Amino acid sequence: MKSFAAALALTVLVGAMAPAGAQPQINIQTGATDFRDVTLGSPATGTVTIGRIALTGFTTQGDNARASRAELQNIVITIGTSRTEVPSIVMTDVSAPASLFQALTKGNAVPNLPDLLRATTIADIQIASAKLRDPGSKSEAEYSDFSLKSLANGIAQSARLARSVSQAVAPTGEAVTTTMGETVYGKTDIAELVRFVTGGGSGEAKSLVDRMTIASFTVKMPQVEIDFGKVEIAGVYGRAPATAMPIAEIQALTGAMPGGTGPQGQKLAAYYREVLQTFRVERYAFIGAKVKSDLGVAELGTIAMENFSGQSLGRFSIAGAGVALPTGPIRLGEFEIKGFNWKKLLDFGLEIASTGKEPDVTPDQIMALIPSLDALRFANLTAGTPFGPMSLGEMRIEVPAGPRGTPEQLAWSIKALKADVSKLPPDVPLADEIKALGYSELTANADVKVRYIAAEKAAVIEVPKFEISDVGAIDLSARVTNIGPGGVDDLDEAPVEQLTLGITDGGLGNRVFRAFASGAGISPEAMRAAAAIELKNQATALFGPALTPGSAQAVEEFIKSGERLVLTIKPKPGAAPVKLGEISEPTPEVVSRITVTIARPGRLNIMDQMRRP
Repeated sequence: MKSFAAALALTVLVGAMAPAGAQPQINIQTGATDFRDVTLGSPATGTVTIGRIALTGFTTQGDNARASRAELQNIVITIGTSRTEVPSIVMTDVSAPASLFQALTKGNAVPNLPDLLRATTIADIQIASAKLRDPGSKSEAEYSDFSLKSLANGIAQSARLARSVSQAVAPTGEAVTTTMGETVYGKTDIAELVRFVTGGGSGEAKSLVDRMTIASFTVKMPQVEIDFGKVEIAGVYGRAPATAMPIAEIQALTGAMPGGTGPQGQKLAAYYREVLQTFRVERYAFIGAKVKSDLGVAELGTIAMENFSGQSLGRFSIAGAGVALPTGPIRLGEFEIKGFNWKKLLDFGLEIASTGKEPDVTPDQIMALIPSLDALRFANLTAGTPFGPMSLGEMRIEVPAGPRGTPEQLAWSIKALKADVSKLPPDVPLADEIKALGYSELTANADVKVRYIAAEKAAVIEVPKFEISDVGAIDLSARVTNIGPGGVDDLDEAPVEQLTLGITDGGLGNRVFRAFASGAGISPEAMRAAAAIELKNQATALFGPALTPGSAQAVEEFIKSGERLVLTIKPKPGAAPVKLGEISEPTPEVVSRITVTIARPGRLNIMDQMRRP
């Protein structure tokens, strides 16, 4: 979408452009100064033509000039294939360096336009309407009732745009209409924004816009309408690049950006790289967003980004989203991303694009480019599904940066995942069996952690808890080696130092044996005893001499009484390494290389055992 503010800025920027066309005709009247047919700029940078400039109460004193009223009429701004027409711009109580007035009237080049704007004051700027058309991009836009108040020291205290409507053609060929309601700007650093074009930026990031609100914002396409609701933006910071980049050149270079090939693409990449080093938005929010289509209305609630820059995102959230589907409504209390940082990957990409050099990186350097993520979280999710109602208290994923600044851990957790199994359709596998066991609702909780130890090329996999209410739980701990750069890329191929699996019966055993016993016409105790002997024999047949003394007996006792069982697998000393993938389906040859210990340590989980002295 073309920016009306950019079009307005060009009428101020003309002093930095080279003159084009004939000298303007000047008529001086008592108390007024009149200029006609002013043309500024060049086809290479863009041109601005002004049909008439009328100055009222014009006076000069030394290097300063004043006008109680300045009106620019019939302004046409041309950049590439785009053409913006502004019938009138009216300014009151204008005080500026005389060289800035000369730039507007005679086309004189201005060596440092942002500094001149710092020395300019304007009480009020009014633009009733403006139209933009760009045949090249098949787009057009109309803007209504723009006003700017109190420009001093290069900073406008406030600005307002009543309405804007733009139309464009999407890559799919569909027409896209964007409508924005009243847009209100707080303090805006016009001089620094101009410097993004003229160059010369230096120092720390500056406040560009302290706040901005858009009363309504909609995007319409033939099959869908996106209503972003009210838009709130606060705390836009940045610093202009040191090198100049005219708006027209940015438009010309944008097409060369993919792949960063060629001098133009390299120049544009270098420009953006400098912009992104300091750019930051404290908050960007859409309030009451929704999507309308033939399928219905999807409410997006409030979408917010906090501390967003070109290199990282402090927080992204969606709150109060929901959609109605034939299977039932889906409601999401909150979706959140925290601490997402892609700075190293972005710098790497822009370095290649801006220099045109082929990358020469090691596997360790590639690992260092992986973005880090403090947390990704879903909370309070309810959904009607083909399998019945489900809800989720919270799901959380963490990929935090390690000591080297690169991710070295993945953590995943689920809290209160509930399923109403009483309403499972008959065609769902095991639906009838689950209901026959007396279950009406199941609740799951899980924690999973994978830590990568770069110095040792090892990974530790921990599942402290994976439990289902009234069913049972498992916990797992494993350490594998020779992974990552210089080792294997697939965990299944990684050698195992030790794997420990714990199983806790939370009630499933009693339900299963009661059901089987009832069908067989025997007692549950007799059914347990028979199953215990059978599973003991199966464990002996599977692991044979790999079993340590007492392991087979532990299997029998666990089946008889339930409670807890712990299985530990270690490679035999001097034997060939055992891969993680081999343990899932152990062949006799694999079994010959491991030691298996099965024990019943009570209800202590693996993490409690590790803490024992």
